[in-house]
Amino acid sequence: MTRIEQKIRHAVAQFWHDVEHGHEPELDPVRDALTVAAISPTSNGSSLDLSGNNELPEKLAHRAALKDVIEDAERECKAIETELKHLLGDAEAATGIEGWSISYKSGVRQGYSVPATTVRPLRITDRREVTKD
Repeated sequence: MTRIEQKIRHAVAQFWHDVEHGHEPELDPVRDALTVAAISPTSNGSSLDLSGNNELPEKLAHRAALKDVIEDAERECKAIETELKHLLGDAEAATGIEGWSISYKSGVRQGYSVPATTVRPLRITDRREVTKD
């Protein structure tokens, strides 16, 4: 038996041991997002009192701050993209900017339940070398 097979067998045995003893695995909010949504796909009309959870107010404030940063960053990105679109006019590519590839080509978006529409996505690719610390 290979080392990987041993790890898999151990993980499966541990899983069933935990099931037998009612041990719920620790939540990993990043990894488990789809699983959590699948476990409770609908609501039951009740409310849950979370007043005893002292971590939530800080987490919610952090989330709100992150949302603000994301919103500001998206607004700035759109402004830069609008400026690029204006500069490009009806050209489909920009040249002369070392480390970047910029295209603004026309194309047709295929439609299934909606009619086909002409689209013109702006694509910006960072081709600069990334230095690792």
